[in-house]
Amino acid sequence: KYQNTSFDVIICVDDRAFSFILANRTALFPDTPIVFCGINSFEKEMLQEQEGITGVNETTDVERTIELMMANHPEVRNIHVLNDRTLLGDSIKYEIIAISRQYPDVKWLFPVIYNKQQLQLKLSSLTKGDVLLLGSFSRDLSGDYIEPDETVKRLSQNKDVPLYGLWDFYLDKGIVGGYLTSGWFQGESAAQIAMQIIDGQDTDTIKVIMENPNSCKIDFNALQYYGILIEDIPESCEIINVPVSFYSEHKRFISIIIVVIVFLSFLSGLLVITLIRKRKVEVDLRLLTSDLEERVFERTSELSHANNVVILREQELQRMLSNLPGVVYRCMDDEHWTMLFLSEGIKQLAGYSAESLLQNNELSFEDIIEKDDRAKVHEMVAEAVAKKSHFIVEYKIRTQSGKMKWVWEEGQGVYNESGEVLYLDGFITDISDRKSFEEKQTKLAAAVHQTDDIVLITTSTGTIEYVNPAFENITGYSTAEVIGQNARILKSGHQSSEFYEKMWGQLTHGLVFRGRVVNRRKDATEYVANVTISPIRNNDNKITHYVGVQKDITHEIVLEKRLQQAQKLEAMGTLASGIAHEINTPTQFVNTNIDFIQSSFADLTEFLTYCIDYITLKSESDSSEREQFENIYDEKDVAYILEEIPLALTQSRNGTEKIAKIIGSMKHFSQPGGGAKTPTEFNEMLKDSCILSGSEWKPVADITFDLTDDLPRILCLQSEISQVFLNIIINAAHAIESSLNDEREKGAILISTKSVAGGIEVCIGDNGVGIPDTIKDRLFDPFFTTKDPGKGSGDGLSLCHTIIVEKHDGIISFESQEGVGTTFTIFIPQVDE
Repeated sequence: KYQNTSFDVIICVDDRAFSFILANRTALFPDTPIVFCGINSFEKEMLQEQEGITGVNETTDVERTIELMMANHPEVRNIHVLNDRTLLGDSIKYEIIAISRQYPDVKWLFPVIYNKQQLQLKLSSLTKGDVLLLGSFSRDLSGDYIEPDETVKRLSQNKDVPLYGLWDFYLDKGIVGGYLTSGWFQGESAAQIAMQIIDGQDTDTIKVIMENPNSCKIDFNALQYYGILIEDIPESCEIINVPVSFYSEHKRFISIIIVVIVFLSFLSGLLVITLIRKRKVEVDLRLLTSDLEERVFERTSELSHANNVVILREQELQRMLSNLPGVVYRCMDDEHWTMLFLSEGIKQLAGYSAESLLQNNELSFEDIIEKDDRAKVHEMVAEAVAKKSHFIVEYKIRTQSGKMKWVWEEGQGVYNESGEVLYLDGFITDISDRKSFEEKQTKLAAAVHQTDDIVLITTSTGTIEYVNPAFENITGYSTAEVIGQNARILKSGHQSSEFYEKMWGQLTHGLVFRGRVVNRRKDATEYVANVTISPIRNNDNKITHYVGVQKDITHEIVLEKRLQQAQKLEAMGTLASGIAHEINTPTQFVNTNIDFIQSSFADLTEFLTYCIDYITLKSESDSSEREQFENIYDEKDVAYILEEIPLALTQSRNGTEKIAKIIGSMKHFSQPGGGAKTPTEFNEMLKDSCILSGSEWKPVADITFDLTDDLPRILCLQSEISQVFLNIIINAAHAIESSLNDEREKGAILISTKSVAGGIEVCIGDNGVGIPDTIKDRLFDPFFTTKDPGKGSGDGLSLCHTIIVEKHDGIISFESQEGVGTTFTIFIPQVDE
């Protein structure tokens, strides 16, 4: 699209664009200055061996934002960090993990959000003591894009869970604030650098801007929404949306009134206090006795009620734990993980009762873990305890019945004031079904990834979302080039609009489409494929995607055409051999009879001459008899017959010799001697090919031979080499036919042979129309032809290339000039017998 366009400067935004520029700049924009911005993973080493590249690094101020959160919410217990799985999201996650070590009393959670519904469910479970930090979150794991406004709207629905962010485009939409990175600064800085370059400054003299001027910004509306006091906000923070108060407008007047009111209130207060003290003493004396009695009664009632509440809560807790799809536990951090508490879910999970595992009564929990996984579990738990963080581990257990199950466990240590671990609390659940599903998915993915057939997945509108490596190998397009493109990028134009109407008619009705198509590769070459396209439906039975499988059958079609051609040649050879045999016998009879007539005609002529002389002498005395003889002699044209019959016999003899020669050429062409290579005389084979193709070249051209007499006999497949010569001679005749006009009646074909080092070289040249430069690279491609429909299959020169190069390790090349002519050069190497 831009190959003929020159740019003064190119601005690329975000990491993927920058990676694309680094990978493709030499090919696409080799001399154009590059300015980048919005790059989160920039390292100065990326510009090594690069010239003409500068820009703006994008940094986030995660640490100071977290400090602000901790200062505003010292009571926080859990901080939930929302990130997507982009490079930026992962970078922020690992930076936060490093910072989290400074806050050991806070639990840091990184929930994995698969879809919007799960996000909503996760948010509804949060309570006071939880705080949200919005990192880079624009797309859930199901692939759905979430607008920033929608993201903040969903995350800010719970007034008990404050929301903080890292980018200024979230501000004034529901987040409290933070030390925010400015996208405006990125774009403005990149534009300023671009203007410097356009004004003539050398790109390499402009240093990369490594630091962002991230500033603290707070939304007053969010402070009100989450009940955060504005007094707790640092003075360095800019607060937006602060309403203009009545006090700000009348500050001095209000201050005077307040001073007067305070003074009057002070005087009134003194009087009230005096009255209150007097009445209080009287009331205290009356109530003292009754108050003591009520307290004793209330205390007794409270203790009884508390005891009942404890019993009910224990029962309720047991019921709740029994409904969980797993096991809640508390254990010692010892060698066997001695269990102090186990919910009843252990029976369903492992088949053992809780009593058998508590205090290692019958066996320890370690005993039911598969031996191969015990060391891994110990290591991960020990590492988490050392870091005072929670742990997540997956491992296998062996149930009481001997069945193996996969389980998922999450837990954390409980510590005393000295930092020593008291015990471990956690939750264990069965993930065997998920593991089985993941294993099947892995096998399926591996099969799709390794198959030689093209597999691609598109949206319901045909936009490509996935291709396997076979797609790249067959079409030449890389995955990055086609993701997001429509599948019509492969269209070759061979299929009609009716074909696609039928295809989409089947697909939109949920039917599987099967057919054969001709598609176009990236390099404009074409391939033939058997295609199967199947619809994919969601839980609502709505078609959301299509999966297509394409099997490249180009080679099979070539083989099929060549097999058909070989079968035709074989049939023609059999027919030619039979015809040659049938014609040869009567031709020999004719030759024998002609030889006999020629040898006998001399005697007959001598006899007839004698008779004529005799009759002439005898009839001299009888004029009427002589006259009668002369009349018969003239009427039968005896003199002409005696003169022409020898000439007719000679011409007949030449004709039968020519027939014999054609028959001999047909026999040579049709009897190659089997599939083995045989020593062959190339000059004779070329002459035979010219004889067989005479009907093609004789009307339009003359053939000249320049053949070396002492050519060595070369081992080759005689019939197939003859086919190569025949194809090229016929192509030469057609090229000359296309060039003929009123001024030019015939063209010329020159055939030469010579012995060269290591083999024989054959040249077949013509002075026809020549080959255009635009198609020279495709001349030996299967199905490619420049002839009119019905005059060529496009397989002739491809077959020639296969016979010479693949079957004889030879070389076939050509030189051509449009309007002048073409010469094909064939080299066949000498091979030892």
